Amino acid sequence: MPVLVLWSLDCREKLKEGRWMGLIDKNTLEEKALLSVKEMCIYLSIGQTKCRELLSDPANGFTVRIGNRLYAHKKHLDKWLENQIY
Repeated sequence: MPVLVLWSLDCREKLKEGRWMGLIDKNTLEEKALLSVKEMCIYLSIGQTKCRELLSDPANGFTVRIGNRLYAHKKHLDKWLENQIY
């Protein structure tokens, strides 16, 4: 179990330094209207499998498909997240 905690801390440090998945800084995510799968994973702190599972359901209201690629509309994703709170 400590290994997972250390890995999580390492990822947060990489995100702060801008070394995570090619992103320059976290402000980049705040400015974007559409988030890619990798960016959504960072934004929600979830894995790619769960992210793709969420994006594969077009009824959620935040999925945007351009060609074969899936994106999340950030404002609609934020609304969806607020609706998920009990």
